[in-house]
Amino acid sequence: MVVPGAKAEPKVSKRARHLKAQAAEYEGDPAGPPAAVARHQADNDENHERLTANRREVEIRAMVTPAV
Repeated sequence: MVVPGAKAEPKVSKRARHLKAQAAEYEGDPAGPPAAVARHQADNDENHERLTANRREVEIRAMVTPAV
């Protein structure tokens, strides 16, 4: 599915807030948040930069539809 950048950007921002909240859940934990959270934040930040840098940028989402 191809989503225009203008439509995808709010979803990317929402994802960024969600990831930030996930990291905050581990504040009291001595081990800190899992490394995956930081990787996902970095990936999301890169995606956000691409979407906002060029108005023609699109987000492509793969969809799997099981059929019997």
